[in-house]
Amino acid sequence: MSGDMSLAGRAWEDFTDDSNLVAPTFTNPTALHMLHVIESPSSLGTYFAVSPPEFGTHMAGPILSFNGAAGTNPENMVITYVTPIVSVPNPALGQSPLATAVNVYRNPLPLSDGSLLAVHSAVKQYDSNTGADAQHPRSRYDFKLRMLTTSGSTMVPDLNTSLASEPNVALTYYANGTLVTYAGAPLWELDPVEVTGANQPAP
Repeated sequence: MSGDMSLAGRAWEDFTDDSNLVAPTFTNPTALHMLHVIESPSSLGTYFAVSPPEFGTHMAGPILSFNGAAGTNPENMVITYVTPIVSVPNPALGQSPLATAVNVYRNPLPLSDGSLLAVHSAVKQYDSNTGADAQHPRSRYDFKLRMLTTSGSTMVPDLNTSLASEPNVALTYYANGTLVTYAGAPLWELDPVEVTGANQPAP
């Protein structure tokens, strides 16, 4: 399922005297990375994951899905991107800000009713400390739990999703011998789980 060769050795470029070495081509979407893999409880064999860049986004990227049921031929495990992407396989995030923010996700959580929850942030570039100094760290990212809703052929975050309370906190800690203060911003909402009732099993 991983067909992007951008970080691998490009043998077809290094060896010019072998006509059998050609650039790979793919008819289906590819994913260079596949993290936060989780199976759908309402559609067993369907898995969700994220395909983030290697660095800079706290393991956040577009959400994809694939069929990995037992007995499935790996050749038939075709990737489908659930959320829009700027470029395959990852959003084109870098040091220079994009003109328009793109949505990145992590921790996808398919729920037992068939809906999809994920951790979301709208961002324009890789993360970095936007605070005045180490004493006042501030992230470019603001991860929140969001339900996803269908929009055309993909899904987008429902920005009306929110927790009952989002407390602001003040934290102090030492980093390399320096006292660091974090204050004035809510904590990230990460790692959601679904709590459901269960029927008592038969003896």
